[in-house]
Amino acid sequence: MNTKEIFIKRLKIAMEVRDVDSAELARLTGLSKVIVDRILTGETKNIRCVRVISFCLALKVSCDYLLGLSDKMEMKKQS
Repeated sequence: MNTKEIFIKRLKIAMEVRDVDSAELARLTGLSKVIVDRILTGETKNIRCVRVISFCLALKVSCDYLLGLSDKMEMKKQS
């Protein structure tokens, strides 16, 4: 599985855990639902870094988790 496939799989998992659908994720990130849907289906070739960060903040998950670098979904709390 490549990084993009891992990202999409984990994004879908995070959305399910947080009970967020693509329309709600679009609203939370300020992206259009079409863009979110294209990312979720793998239609988007390259996902911009700023979008990855937006997804992480909206779903309250770590970037490391979405990128497959860590199995810990939760963001580290800042002191």
